[in-house]
Amino acid sequence: MNRLILFLLLSLVMPVALFSQINWSRHTIDGSFDGAACVYATDIDGDGDVDVLGAGGVADDITWWENDGSQNFTVHTIEGGFNGAACVYATDLDGDGDVDVLGAADVADDITWWENDGSQNFTGHTIEGSFDGAACVYAADLDGDGDVDVLGAADVADDITWWENDGSENFTGHTIEGSFDGAACVYAVDLDGDGDVDVLGAACVADDITWWENNGSENFTVHAIEGSFDGAACVYATDLDDDGDVDVLGAADVADDITWWENNGSENFTVHTIEGSFDGAACVYATDLDGDSDVDVLGAADVADDITWWENDGSENFTGHTIDGGFDGAASVYATDLDGDGDADVLGAADVANDITWWENGLVGIEENHGGTADIPGQFILASTHPNPFNSSTTISFGLPKDSYVTIRILNLLGQEVTTLVDAKLQAGWKSVRFDCSHLSSGIYFVSMQTEQYLAVKRIVLFKQ
Repeated sequence: MNRLILFLLLSLVMPVALFSQINWSRHTIDGSFDGAACVYATDIDGDGDVDVLGAGGVADDITWWENDGSQNFTVHTIEGGFNGAACVYATDLDGDGDVDVLGAADVADDITWWENDGSQNFTGHTIEGSFDGAACVYAADLDGDGDVDVLGAADVADDITWWENDGSENFTGHTIEGSFDGAACVYAVDLDGDGDVDVLGAACVADDITWWENNGSENFTVHAIEGSFDGAACVYATDLDDDGDVDVLGAADVADDITWWENNGSENFTVHTIEGSFDGAACVYATDLDGDSDVDVLGAADVADDITWWENDGSENFTGHTIDGGFDGAASVYATDLDGDGDADVLGAADVANDITWWENGLVGIEENHGGTADIPGQFILASTHPNPFNSSTTISFGLPKDSYVTIRILNLLGQEVTTLVDAKLQAGWKSVRFDCSHLSSGIYFVSMQTEQYLAVKRIVLFKQ
């Protein structure tokens, strides 16, 4: 008991390390979105929460789901006859302060934008109606004139093209590359740090990841990053190693690879495989999922039916964690704070399951004492929670006499699991984990701690005033 008291006192004044794990809760937004091919999220209606957009390649739909702020979603069809809808994106294209929507349709061969009137009534405008096999659409101010231009990839035409916005949403097409065989994906970012926007592409037939250098006058010079990335399906870019330059990530659905290419600051790229057996790797994205200030990686695999994230340890060593291994035909993945709780949630589209789904990030921080003064306990201990009773959160402290795989769960009065706080192998020592129960009703709950050699249950009381 004295050791426990000492730990609790020291944890107030001595440094601790924070070990994080994520428990994911699945929520279906739409389970009958036929041929769900792409998902994106942003605040469409300007009410301060994040809404969801999808492209349905069999339904031929561009759709948005309105978030009421409590993650109850109402479906709204933007376009129900967009033949072979393959991709969706959103931004304020006309500069009027609301969010417009863009789409690519690989059967209709269309790049289209839908103008939002500010009340979420959308008017369709065709940018290009003969972009053969339109597979991907993106938008950025490519020419630096203060309005938003549009980019597209066409996997039949083998084109990477941008359409110049004159500021009144009249678009002029410019081909960046007309022989990018099986152009599947396009992205834009300032890759070389010279102040203008460069273009990246993935080509699933050429097996290429390529970037085109913008000289500031929209003359583009081609640079191959990788010419043997078999079935290159998706490209993304961000500063993955936190060295101040932009690195490149890719997904290859034949090679089954999730890969990143390290930029040395002079646009010389070194290849690093994150995962080489991600069957049918279709999509890649990157953001900080576990709140440790480095960039983690997300992927969707349409053969493995997986949504997976790879945890970056801060030195670009990646550990894979499956979010959902039964998301049939996982085609697209994205991440944003959908529920406004400060962490990044994950969204996915599955073209076999016909699903648009989000996984709620239940980020849990486990504090580990490294002060050196508090002894390692001589036995397993589940300490009393403090405070108890409690209003919205409480801290659960526990001790491990040796390195152990630990599961700590919260149960209701019926013994049903409410949430899992810890499910990981931890080093010996005193630990604590915060239980945020602001979403639960007042009542009696139980804390269960289990290892291979120990099981303990303690009663806790949630009392909301």
